[in-house]
Amino acid sequence: MKGSPDLAPSDFHLFSHLKKFLAGQQFANDDEIKVNVQIWFRSQAAEFYEA
Repeated sequence: MKGSPDLAPSDFHLFSHLKKFLAGQQFANDDEIKVNVQIWFRSQAAEFYEA
């Protein structure tokens, strides 16, 4: 599998959910993106990370 060696194949499910959360939003700068990504990660139930 090509991609980042830092990510296990099981980590890739995170990105589709995060992409849906961020879709359609506009950000003024990188800091706004970082804050919104942090909000999303913190809002996920523990079970989300077990998949």
